[in-house]
Amino acid sequence: MNTRILLLGFVLIGMVACKPSASSPDTEGKTITVADSRILEKVDLYELVDSVSYVPLETSDRILLGDVLCAKRAGDYYFVQDTKGLFAFDAHGRFVSEIGYRGQGPEEYYNLDCFYLDSGRRLACIVSNVQKKIFRYTFDGKFHSTLSLEDDDANIVFAMTCDEGEHLLAHYPLPNDAKVTDREYAMLSCQGDKLTAAKLLDAPKVHSGVTIHPLLYEPMASFRNRPLFISAFSNRVYTLKEGRATVEYVIDLPGIMADDDFWEKHANMELFLLREAMRQQHVGMGITAIEATDDYLFLVINYGKTLVWDGTTGWLINSVYDSNSGLLSILFDGVSDSHLGVLSAEFLYQNKERIKAGNHPQLASVAERIGEEDNPVLYRYHFKKSIE
Repeated sequence: MNTRILLLGFVLIGMVACKPSASSPDTEGKTITVADSRILEKVDLYELVDSVSYVPLETSDRILLGDVLCAKRAGDYYFVQDTKGLFAFDAHGRFVSEIGYRGQGPEEYYNLDCFYLDSGRRLACIVSNVQKKIFRYTFDGKFHSTLSLEDDDANIVFAMTCDEGEHLLAHYPLPNDAKVTDREYAMLSCQGDKLTAAKLLDAPKVHSGVTIHPLLYEPMASFRNRPLFISAFSNRVYTLKEGRATVEYVIDLPGIMADDDFWEKHANMELFLLREAMRQQHVGMGITAIEATDDYLFLVINYGKTLVWDGTTGWLINSVYDSNSGLLSILFDGVSDSHLGVLSAEFLYQNKERIKAGNHPQLASVAERIGEEDNPVLYRYHFKKSIE
């Protein structure tokens, strides 16, 4: 298990250049700015959250997780993807079922590229690009149905339902030698047992060579019943309007992104050379991740600082600490689009005495009971309704 220790922001794994899309936005959106007085160097976690809840995942002969790649929540279910597959747990962390099985049978998936939840239909959906299919299972792991993907559409790295599950917002990796793609985002619609796609944003003009490289770690979120998504190396946040990508917000911060002159000099550059050029020239990378609750929108800027916006006021935060545990704090650790994080049993076990010495009884109770080889612990922040 990788130890994901207390960082404000997401651990991101892709960097790409982006130009305006083929379907140009209809509006420039609302501008979000941050006053100098609200640029904060260090913030106590409990200025942002009321409490933290912890869910130790059951460890038994039936279920022993490896490295957790993603975790999502829907109602009283938690869905955890590791290198072995996808598993469901109940609200108390008790194992419910494996979601589907690997194989080549009609109800089995061969490869798990990503998964998404259709909460309205109570379905956990596994994307297998190699098979050009999406396998849908009930929340307790029973096979439900499959949806077929066209060849050009079967390269999805993130997906999210929208319009009450009637459409699928799909995110694609960089163009590469394995599969050239012409899109960064597409909207997929169901026609019987097939999905057809309409491109929303063009692929960035950057190439990742032989590597299949995701553009962003968390590229989409739902905020106040609207789907929002970001485009790599951009300061814009998009939403959907009549089936088109429309700019919802524009983030106005100094040095947030590269200017036109930079892109003219570095057009179509290979990804890793581009990254080095940006580093040397101190060029901003734009919005690099998005997350949301009902009350707040979180935008990671240039892989480091996090913009917290409540609809009226924005705070730009450099770092966060947990005053109760004495540990560097975590808000989001890059494994979830539903406000979950993961603490490895190894980390909790090795830091047990330090945690017990702090003013954090809930976490201390979890650390006291956990073994070094146990399954990880999910945690969830309960954010305040207002930030002073």
